[in-house]
Amino acid sequence: MECDFCRIVLEGVMSGEAEGKVLVFVYGTLRRRASEGARMAEAEQIGRRTIQGALREIDSKPALVRSDDVKSRVLGDLYRVRVDQLEEIDRWHEREDGGTGGGCYTRAQEPIPSPEGKVPASLAWVWRWIGPTDAAAEIPSGDWLDVEQPRTLPLFTCIAAAALASPPILMAVVEDEYKKAGYPDFIPSPLGYIIVLGAASPFVGCAAYYFAERRRERWLQLRFVVLALLVLECIPGALILVMALGEVRNWF
Repeated sequence: MECDFCRIVLEGVMSGEAEGKVLVFVYGTLRRRASEGARMAEAEQIGRRTIQGALREIDSKPALVRSDDVKSRVLGDLYRVRVDQLEEIDRWHEREDGGTGGGCYTRAQEPIPSPEGKVPASLAWVWRWIGPTDAAAEIPSGDWLDVEQPRTLPLFTCIAAAALASPPILMAVVEDEYKKAGYPDFIPSPLGYIIVLGAASPFVGCAAYYFAERRRERWLQLRFVVLALLVLECIPGALILVMALGEVRNWF
């Protein structure tokens, strides 16, 4: 089993090198949306991945170090780069550790598991820190962006949660009145406008979720739950909006 796994990984690496390209895993300032992310503009981004280890901040620089905790993971981005780009990243790391005496980063190929944890893993070049760690500050999340871009107040997250709660609240408010009115057409009935507003709310919530992600807001786990429920609400909401659109078309 292990031999098959190694064979699959090595075949992927050899095919990539044959094309003049290799895989690299970056976890610090070279990440997408990080301060030096523009240096990877010509590279092909594969996606987010994690690697076993611990993330430290040393002299305002990211440092991936070994960890005895097998569950400790560091978040990063997997890229496919040309060999000359790999050499440029090497030179960049040499400049980065110049203030600590040099030679503090070492590059080695390591297996990077897929998000699902299934084989084949990707064998990529990784730069680990081998310098002193006495003055290192631990980054518990394993995400360097938490250092460069601290998570902001959950403004749009609250908007998304309000949009999630709007449809049932609005429906409860107008249900009795809507029945008494004998189920009039959605439009131009005022009650119909309220129902259409409630049907559109989940889509507003999804847009708010997008901006919350862009702003790197807090309450990450709550936001995932809100998004899942918003997607469910979008299904009946879309049906109501289609019905309302049909009535508008009947005016012409």
